[in-house]
Amino acid sequence: MLFFCSARAMAEDIRIFYSGQKVSRGTTTAKIGDRVTLYNESKTPCTFESVKPGFEFRAPTLKFKQSYTVVFFKRGVTTIACSENPKTKMTLIIRAETID
Repeated sequence: MLFFCSARAMAEDIRIFYSGQKVSRGTTTAKIGDRVTLYNESKTPCTFESVKPGFEFRAPTLKFKQSYTVVFFKRGVTTIACSENPKTKMTLIIRAETID
């Protein structure tokens, strides 16, 4: 019996936490199609965004314990920042999935 999995079924969940005016990872690598979830663990609201062409998104303002998930469908590098605190940012590297 053969089983086939689509790339979507093999997507991973990448979790990034914002707490105390900083993010849990300075640089993160994800594959195309992975779900990148941004969590606000701070009492300070945060609006995550990426403004790089082709990677643009702006999450709603997240209050304490709220989250937002984004999926990228092309490879490249972008910066995700908290618009309320521009020094709070991280680099996200999206790579194509490779078959070993």
